Amino acid sequence: MALAGALASSVSAPAAASPAATQSLETQAEPTKAQRLARLARLTAVGNAGAQLWVSELTDAHQGRNYWRWNWTTDYCSSSPDKPGGFNFELACWRHDFGYRNYKSLRSFSSPNKERVDKAFLYDMERVCNRAYGFLEVQRATCRRIAKQYYNAVRLAGIL
Repeated sequence: MALAGALASSVSAPAAASPAATQSLETQAEPTKAQRLARLARLTAVGNAGAQLWVSELTDAHQGRNYWRWNWTTDYCSSSPDKPGGFNFELACWRHDFGYRNYKSLRSFSSPNKERVDKAFLYDMERVCNRAYGFLEVQRATCRRIAKQYYNAVRLAGIL
């Protein structure tokens, strides 16, 4: 849960769902595949909105609310270091795993979906670099270089 808190602070605190909205989701019928795919596209979108939504749903899942039935398992950065050079990419790797695993479980791991998840991965890592190292250009540049290496690796071979 500490990881979710760290990402939430790096992407701005997500707006909490209203109790009425949460309750209505819990009483609705099981989401269809099309609904799940549309929601997954939003959760894996490149940018702050996608990251915020992902943190919000991760928080819900940790509180026992997993309406969308997402697979939240992760091995973070697989066999690569989670914190290369001290740069903490754990949450970026987790959201990346989330995208791959859930698109695969929905049998929709297409090239466009993989590309979006991979680009969101790069975005998330670059936010780590920008947030953690602010005006320290040398560290930020090193962090971005490592982020780009991780991104290139998943673009070439990332099949999870």
